[in-house]
Amino acid sequence: MTGRVTKEKLAALLSIQLQIVAKDQGWATYEDQGIWSWFELAIVTKQYESGTTITEADIKKGTDDKPLTWISHWLPLSETYQNQSGILFEKASALLQNISEGDWIAVVGCAQYAAWECDAASGKLDVILAQNAA
Repeated sequence: MTGRVTKEKLAALLSIQLQIVAKDQGWATYEDQGIWSWFELAIVTKQYESGTTITEADIKKGTDDKPLTWISHWLPLSETYQNQSGILFEKASALLQNISEGDWIAVVGCAQYAAWECDAASGKLDVILAQNAA
C-alpha cells in the first residue's frame, strides 16, 4: 500500500507499477480455460494492515458506483515464487486519473476459485514522481 496521497504528490505523479515476488497454486485442472489468479491495484480511502482482506465495500467507488480497481497482472502457473512486473499505469491511465488527495493505493491479491491461490512473498509499488516533487 502506498502512503496517503498528498496534494503535492498527486500533482507530481507520473506512474505506478507493481513489482512483486509471487506464485499461485501451481496447477490448473483445465489450463486451456484460463488462469484465474491475479493482482489488482485499488483506490481506498484509509490505510489497511498488510494481510487484511479487502472487500468490494472497502474500495472507493467511481461516479458509476463501481469499485475503482484495475488488474495489474495475471500470475503464471508456478509452485515457486517468481519476480513479476505489473502494468505500468501512467498519468493518462484511469487509475491515476481517479486518485484524489487523501487516497491510498492498495495491492489486492485475487483468486477466482476456492482452491486457487495468489500468494506474495514480497512486493513494492514503484511510484514515479516528477523531479521537482515535494
